Amino acid sequence: MTIYTAELDTSHFSFRATALSVSEAKAALIDGLNRHGAEYRLDAKWWAGFECDIVVVKTTIGGCLRDLQSI
Repeated sequence: MTIYTAELDTSHFSFRATALSVSEAKAALIDGLNRHGAEYRLDAKWWAGFECDIVVVKTTIGGCLRDLQSI
């Protein structure tokens, strides 16, 4: 089974979300970023400037990643 992990690393936090498709992984990550922003009382879509830094990684259950690449 293939899974996708969407990741965003900032200078203060690392965020990761997993799902069965690229779009679901990104949506789950963005949902988490929005909840984080609400918790810290940040501006809406505070993460938008980082959007180009969101990395989506494809792997399999039980698979291994090295530097965000499946091996």
